[in-house]
Amino acid sequence: MAYLDQFTIPFLGLSLGEHEYEFQITNAFFEQEGFVDSEIKSANAKVKVLLNKQETLLVLYFTIEATVGIDCDRCLISYSLPIQSQQKLIVKFDNEPYNDTDDVLVLPPSTSILNIAQPLYEYICLLLPYQRIPCESNEDESLCDTEVLNTLVKYSMKNNEQIDSRWEALKNIKTKE
Repeated sequence: MAYLDQFTIPFLGLSLGEHEYEFQITNAFFEQEGFVDSEIKSANAKVKVLLNKQETLLVLYFTIEATVGIDCDRCLISYSLPIQSQQKLIVKFDNEPYNDTDDVLVLPPSTSILNIAQPLYEYICLLLPYQRIPCESNEDESLCDTEVLNTLVKYSMKNNEQIDSRWEALKNIKTKE
């Protein structure tokens, strides 16, 4: 059995109405093919799925509570980030080609199972903040790796001393206005 098969929901024999599922996501999830390029280094997530089966569609409600390990954008120290979210996915059944959207998935009517691994991966990755600098959260003292910061300052000072004359000319344009 492939690892991601555990995120498959067989819905063909289910009665109409609500059905609950729980899934656990660990580091192994992000080590699977297709997910290895993720910025997430480690994960511990609990996912609850409420599936509402109707005559012609499925509506899935996801509740995600996770702690993921990612790196600081500034000094590259690893830290844990708690995240939580609620998402909704509508699954329609149709033979006509249709462009899937973020919250609507169209499958052929002959489909009997639904693998939610890809939507879960996308939901968790989209919960990550655009800038990840946890070191700024402490106002009294920087939590950044000082060795990395000193190296950055050292190289940025060295580059500033050797300014290309073309850039100097561009700075003058700004002051003329």
